[in-house]
Amino acid sequence: MSHNELLLGLGFIVIILIIISFIKKVAKIVIYALIGLLVFFVINAISSNKSPEAVFNSTKSDAVYTKEIYSYTGKIKTAVDNTMKGIENRALPQLKEENKNLHKYLDEVTKLPHGKELDSFHEKYCNYLENIVVTSDTVVKSGDFINGTTKSAEEAKDKINKALDGLTNMKVNP
Repeated sequence: MSHNELLLGLGFIVIILIIISFIKKVAKIVIYALIGLLVFFVINAISSNKSPEAVFNSTKSDAVYTKEIYSYTGKIKTAVDNTMKGIENRALPQLKEENKNLHKYLDEVTKLPHGKELDSFHEKYCNYLENIVVTSDTVVKSGDFINGTTKSAEEAKDKINKALDGLTNMKVNP
């Protein structure tokens, strides 16, 4: 065996020892994190008179709820942005479509399952969303009214013009 092969083998052993040491430290961190979570669930279970399993399931459902709320917040923001563009462009069909979307989101969000810890947040979120939906309803109704008024005004204008034409074209017959 040559001197270079011996150093290469020694270097390889040192690298393996470093990797094993790193893996041990990561394993310790994971174990401490799991013990911390277990202690958290046990303390919560004792303080709320629930089983640790119930606390774990509640925490799990709250995590799913939080993910869903985040998703709906993006959808709602997009719908509101599209509504604002529809108002600027006076595009009533777009306003109606986004209003339907907002109603659908409100219906779905109110039915999301969540733990008691998030009741207050859920209620506030739904109240804000209801306010957005009511405002959107008002915008759509105003758009319908304006369209109806515009049509009525156009029809009245046509009638007045026809009557004026008839009036100006009248001749006195002696």
